Amino acid sequence: MKDKLNILILEDVALDAELMEYEMRREKIDFVSLIVETEKDFTEALNDFNPDIILADHSLPTFDGLSALKITKKLSPKTPFIFVSGKIGEEFAVEVLKEGATDYVLKNNLSKLVPALQRAINETKEQSERKNVEHALKKRDEQLRLITDNMLDIVIQIDSSGSIHYLSPSVKTVLGYDPDDILGLKISELVKFVHPNDIDEVKNGFEQVFSENTSSIEYRCRNVNNEYIWLEAIGNALSTNSKNLKGAVFVIRNINDRKIAEKRLKQYHDELEKRVADRTAELETMNKELESFSYSVSHDLRAPLRRIDGFSQALLEDYGDKMDEQGLYYLNRMRIASQRMAQLIDDLLELSRLTRSNIQIEDVNLSFIAENIANELKTSNPKRNVQFIIEDNVLVKGDSRLLKILMENLLDNAWKFTSHKDESIINFGTKNDNGRLIYFIKDNGCGFNMDESEKIFKPFHRINSENEFPGSGIGLATVQRIVNKHGGDIWAQGNMENGSIFYFTLNPKGDENE
Repeated sequence: MKDKLNILILEDVALDAELMEYEMRREKIDFVSLIVETEKDFTEALNDFNPDIILADHSLPTFDGLSALKITKKLSPKTPFIFVSGKIGEEFAVEVLKEGATDYVLKNNLSKLVPALQRAINETKEQSERKNVEHALKKRDEQLRLITDNMLDIVIQIDSSGSIHYLSPSVKTVLGYDPDDILGLKISELVKFVHPNDIDEVKNGFEQVFSENTSSIEYRCRNVNNEYIWLEAIGNALSTNSKNLKGAVFVIRNINDRKIAEKRLKQYHDELEKRVADRTAELETMNKELESFSYSVSHDLRAPLRRIDGFSQALLEDYGDKMDEQGLYYLNRMRIASQRMAQLIDDLLELSRLTRSNIQIEDVNLSFIAENIANELKTSNPKRNVQFIIEDNVLVKGDSRLLKILMENLLDNAWKFTSHKDESIINFGTKNDNGRLIYFIKDNGCGFNMDESEKIFKPFHRINSENEFPGSGIGLATVQRIVNKHGGDIWAQGNMENGSIFYFTLNPKGDENE
């Protein structure tokens, strides 16, 4: 590893970048870092900063790690690229490794960052050295000896009878043995250093060099401390111009760190699979309990409410003329409260069903849905002066039933919160934000304080008086669940007395649970 590394960090959260830098300093890594957030800055840094390694988050507001990886492979293909992210699914991990990523590390386990960084640097260095060795084999014997004597890998040259003619000094560094003690031995005599379980693999690899001119094997070899370490041996047959075999050369590399890392990665993968299985079982149990609860709510709570409402109505009809004004007021309040509770139960059950339901992907015309809802709203109160502006042919892929519920809630809200305006305007349309299609519903109603923008999607949270704008407080929570199930995002902007805009995106991936 060079004295000081240039490390390019693609990260939009300053604290996460600082934690990465802290972890590297804690492990005594000498480095200079450059933190970027955008595609423009990242591309410029590849050319100007000349990074030795890249650490990248996989998801940023205007850029993403996969795109950054593709740019790196085009402009600087040899630079190691490690994903450092808060959440990486198995499918995404496989995808980025196929695209050429060196490794990935979770932000909640940054203790693995430095080992991953060191492995990446070492693997890059080993790949470079391997290419140097393959090139050196084509040159004169003197040049080959000069190069191999300065290699970190072990180089062994044997003749056609299997006698060792050359052994690089690096055997002392890798295994601790003196080359002079091994020179002159038969290659078959080195089997005593091989792990018993790998002896057949080594013999087959040796025979393959002479039968197929090349071989590549991985095996365990005992070092001078009587410890087994993993080695990779690549053999190539040496022949004259007449194709008569003169022997073979083996380049042997220490891959012990890589094998340890692979073992740890497998252990992590197995542990992750177990966690997923355990979590799936927990979710199934929770869903069954939720279904049981929903059944209880639907059947056990509604019946008393119906009785309260029914007997209250009977009192009004049969004994209303015998009550004073105050008594009638109390009875009416009782009926209103029981009806509101029944509606709240219905809304909660709908929210629960949305959480558990699958989505069925199909072509959906949001403009058509919006037109129908607008007509129903205007019919419900023809005296209101409301102008609906609906963009034509807004086509999406998603669950038509859920998207209809989404549009009903958002347009009903716009209708409700513009009710105090003499002239109301409700607009549904789309806009393009750097290739991402965003849908919006805009109104000129009462608006809201932006300090409340993150709370309005929480169940039961209300920012207006119920007497002024009645409702259960479940609608926007339902909308958010639907958007989430379609792989999208939803957010809102508003100004008091100047209306509000609700934005959302959709990115459905198929028939699956949230």
